[in-house]
Amino acid sequence: MIAVAIVYVAVLVSSRSGCGGSHTPPDLHPASTWRQLDESVRSEVTGLLDRGRTRAAIKVLVARDGIGVRHARATVEYGRLHAAETIAAITPLRDSTGMTLREAKDTVDQL
Repeated sequence: MIAVAIVYVAVLVSSRSGCGGSHTPPDLHPASTWRQLDESVRSEVTGLLDRGRTRAAIKVLVARDGIGVRHARATVEYGRLHAAETIAAITPLRDSTGMTLREAKDTVDQL
């Protein structure tokens, strides 16, 4: 009986690890992954997203950071939303303060 339980657990663990799932720890959130990315990787991913190349952006994260595809996809989507929110925050800041684009972007990035 114990041997059957051990085999069952071993099969269950091996089937979950070999089914193409993410090997990223479950507590890692896409937002924290995005913040932890190297600036050059973040810039490359953002540039690919600007050109509509979402799959290429996901591949960059998988290849460079070794995260799973599902987690990379979620991180890329977070990055897309973050960029849109950043742009939406920069415009009113510039209009209300007279800051340059660089100053406003740096201020928003610090938030």
